[in-house]
Amino acid sequence: MKYVFIRDHRGAFPVSLMCQPLEVGSSGFYAWLKRPESLRTLETGVLMEIKVIHQRSRD
Repeated sequence: MKYVFIRDHRGAFPVSLMCQPLEVGSSGFYAWLKRPESLRTLETGVLMEIKVIHQRSRD
């Protein structure tokens, strides 16, 4: 969750500045950015898309 926060706000604040209070290293953040998404994350994304399609079909 910390890395997601940093990713989402890095346009507004420097990465190194956000890493300090969150107690994470900037090198760890950049390594996380380069990793492919996990299978679980991909599966969750597909399930969320199905949920949205289902909701739309009921409206």
